[in-house]
Amino acid sequence: MEGGLIFRSIHEFENSLSMSDRIAVLKRQPEGLSWIARLADNPTAEFSGKSPSEALGCLLRGNGWTMSEVVLNMDPDRSNISAGHAEVLIRVRRPGLETVCPDCRGSGRYVGLSVVETCHACGGRKVVHC
Repeated sequence: MEGGLIFRSIHEFENSLSMSDRIAVLKRQPEGLSWIARLADNPTAEFSGKSPSEALGCLLRGNGWTMSEVVLNMDPDRSNISAGHAEVLIRVRRPGLETVCPDCRGSGRYVGLSVVETCHACGGRKVVHC
């Protein structure tokens, strides 16, 4: 899977979500021969595959996303592939739909009087959706 963000906590993971970001839930079927992927906010639409990556690929294609349009980040606190469960943050990046973040002015960081932290508006991505 592609991606670069590593979340240190569930709180950081949830606070990084923007309105167009989605969470995919992947589960191994009880017989262990296939995986199911679905969006967390739409449990009725499931996509299957022989592996977690195949099921996730089917979910992406089924929602009209290509791999070049998304960044995938697995939440380490909510995922254990060997135990048959994973949660993946899907960030859709369609060209022309993003602008430089006005809060951090494209730095990806918030600099306060006594703290430097990831920008809450863009989640450190330096851009926001239009």
